[in-house]
Amino acid sequence: MSDVAREAVNSSNTTFLKNDGIPTNSSKSQSASEEAFCQELASEKQGSVILHQQVEELKKKTEATEEALARTQRQYEKLKKQQNQSNVILMRILNLNTPCASSQP
Repeated sequence: MSDVAREAVNSSNTTFLKNDGIPTNSSKSQSASEEAFCQELASEKQGSVILHQQVEELKKKTEATEEALARTQRQYEKLKKQQNQSNVILMRILNLNTPCASSQP
């Protein structure tokens, strides 16, 4: 029997066994490696999903922190303006009292 004929018989037998649901030696090792690859892929996908969730949580926390910082800055500017206004009023009061105090004997 020629090499080509022998290969045709072997490959057709293997194909028949695979189609019939009977695992061959090569399909067993291929199935095991495919299964290991699929498990690794599933594990990496799960890790990717977890990382994506963590990134989304961090984005939300960052956004909340930035909003809180903006509120704090607005409050600070408002208080600073009020303090400046209070200082102006206090200086006016002191200036009103100073001439009167110096004119009294």
